[in-house]
Amino acid sequence: MPQDLALEKIRSDKVRAVVEVKAKVAEDLGNEGGEASHQHFLINIDSAKQIAEAVEDDVNRVIEAQENVFLAIRYGDSMGLTAPVEGMTVGAAFDAQGEWIPKDKAYAHGGENMSVLHFTHHPLGFICSPLRCYS
Repeated sequence: MPQDLALEKIRSDKVRAVVEVKAKVAEDLGNEGGEASHQHFLINIDSAKQIAEAVEDDVNRVIEAQENVFLAIRYGDSMGLTAPVEGMTVGAAFDAQGEWIPKDKAYAHGGENMSVLHFTHHPLGFICSPLRCYS
């Protein structure tokens, strides 16, 4: 099953675990095209302002261990942002809110062996790069 479809299944099977974080870009993994385009990054979470109770342990572990988190930003269609997020260069600090998928759940559904932050757009989330905010 393609990774995007696996993550869609996770999202449809449960209540969304929303987190709001302050983070930095560790690596730009480029863009993925297709029906919906995505920007992909590895990020490091500096702190969390809001953490859904269901994912609190995973978020805190990631912060303490400074583990990379996979960030997917959807754009270019009515389900995501209208355009790619500008200013997301390596080392850039940003704020984001979105759905958190813990490491074990992401891996069990075909993702990488790391936690995932996605759905950083309306109606659930947002992302504020050094240049501007998007929702």
